[in-house]
Amino acid sequence: MMKSGYTDEEYRQVRENLAAIMSVKEDESSMLLHDGHMHEVSPMSDLFKRMSGILAHKWMAPVLAKIPEQAWGVGETGERHVIPDDVASMRFLSPEITVKYQKTAAKLVAARKVLMEGLCERDGPYREMTAWTEPEGFTIRNMRHLPLIADIAFSETLVRLEDVLNHEMHICDARWRQAMRWPQNQATPGAVTRESSRQALEFLKEQIDVWCRKDGPDGKLPDSLRARVAANLSANRAILELCAKDARGKEAAQVTIPFFGKLNECGIVKVAEEVLVCDDRREKWTGLPELLARWFGHKGLLREKDEYFARVMTPSQIETAVRWSEHIQKRYLADRGSAWGPEKAAEAHGNAHNLFIFAMATVSTFYVKGNWGGKAAFRPVQTLNEFPNRSSSRYSSFPASGVAKGDKLLLPRIHTEELIKQVYGQIYYANTGFNVLAGGVRDYAESRGNLRAHLQQLHEFAVRNRGAQELLNLHTHLAAYVNDKYRTGEMVEA
Repeated sequence: MMKSGYTDEEYRQVRENLAAIMSVKEDESSMLLHDGHMHEVSPMSDLFKRMSGILAHKWMAPVLAKIPEQAWGVGETGERHVIPDDVASMRFLSPEITVKYQKTAAKLVAARKVLMEGLCERDGPYREMTAWTEPEGFTIRNMRHLPLIADIAFSETLVRLEDVLNHEMHICDARWRQAMRWPQNQATPGAVTRESSRQALEFLKEQIDVWCRKDGPDGKLPDSLRARVAANLSANRAILELCAKDARGKEAAQVTIPFFGKLNECGIVKVAEEVLVCDDRREKWTGLPELLARWFGHKGLLREKDEYFARVMTPSQIETAVRWSEHIQKRYLADRGSAWGPEKAAEAHGNAHNLFIFAMATVSTFYVKGNWGGKAAFRPVQTLNEFPNRSSSRYSSFPASGVAKGDKLLLPRIHTEELIKQVYGQIYYANTGFNVLAGGVRDYAESRGNLRAHLQQLHEFAVRNRGAQELLNLHTHLAAYVNDKYRTGEMVEA
């Protein structure tokens, strides 16, 4: 039946899709449409049909478009977050893609572009916020080097929000450490970090409300359902990427604790002395290939101490481990280790002893076995495939010697990279000095999971149920706030 330019079927389709995109019940998405936006039903229905034509009926999951209300739940930390599933992926954060998935990756980015450009009002007041932006067009440097990261300009606002929360959390941690005269060589206790994260979230929520209420120079603007949907789509992608990181964090804990526990049992409780000597002399450590061969190769020392290390690393696998370790250390410095600037990042994570830990984290994915993804088979570390794949939802993190040519990649895929980064972080931050003990890993891993839940809550609070003008106000005032922090040196530009 046709009503005012749309059919009942079009209305039903738009109502359902909006509910999934905006994490609300269908009666709420219906109320939103009836609140002055019924003229958008037919155009949005056409856009969603076009998406179905590109990616088939279930187009939302591949482009990280939907987070149904029921996807939110309370996790092990007691914090509300999106419960990880096979939809959550970091695919758009990949620095490079295997030959096998290059066409799929290009198709998904193109499809997301069609979706976002279909929502952009080119002549309206929200055109800048919702404009499609290629990687080189972003102002945040770390975003420019990721070929699949293209999105609307508002996506930078979400990255800035995460940066500010991390910044405020570190300030809270620093205040506690100063008040308690906490030793510099000891990590902040997990309970303190969790409380710092909570305080940072509450501070930022208050600030977001202030920014959202503070109109820009153009005064009151008309609402726009298209701008609201576009912002929610951008937030969904950010939340699902955090969700995927959280899943990799849980996998990492399943790797870190048994592997480093076994190293500890074999007498390896700190960074190798030969590595520390290089740091003392401020020399580059070139002995990683030889150390890995000596410990894990054909006549490896650890094979004689524990059958856990019975599997032999071949010369080519050792070469891969070395290449990956060096690459992931550089990526860590550019990404996670850059919060306080490149110099401090290099000072903290760019040394020989850091490379040693990255190497052990990489090798751990070769040795640890488990029931990955709830499967019955007991296998070496597997993680979720970044791209939809009917034949295999997971893949081995450390490449098998017989991997298909199209799957080969000189460097790790993004989920494996993230997993290894988190193994590194769990050992590095759970220890003092140069120790590599497994004992404190679980507490640190829980603290990171707590932070990722708070970041998801932050995006939800910033975007859900906000009018278009509130979102534009946030986009404008947060950028000014962060730029001021950069100017004064309180924050370092990523």
